[in-house]
Amino acid sequence: MASDINDQFCAQTNTVFTKGNNHYISINLNANEKAEAQRLFEALSVNGQIEMPLEKTFWGALYGAFTDQFGIKWMINCQLEAM
Repeated sequence: MASDINDQFCAQTNTVFTKGNNHYISINLNANEKAEAQRLFEALSVNGQIEMPLEKTFWGALYGAFTDQFGIKWMINCQLEAM
């Protein structure tokens, strides 16, 4: 799964979309187990910038977000509770 930006996001954040950049595209990985989510988060975020640590969220999942050392944005999600 991937996520990009839309016009509403640009308007709310006073952001200008620039064709060809990856500033607003994120790769989302869904893990099946907590240990897998932790492993993915730790391995891919090495030397990167963590935007949200991997932690339990209000939607019943472990979730974390970061930009890796190459400038790629990632989101790691592991659903813990049935929605």
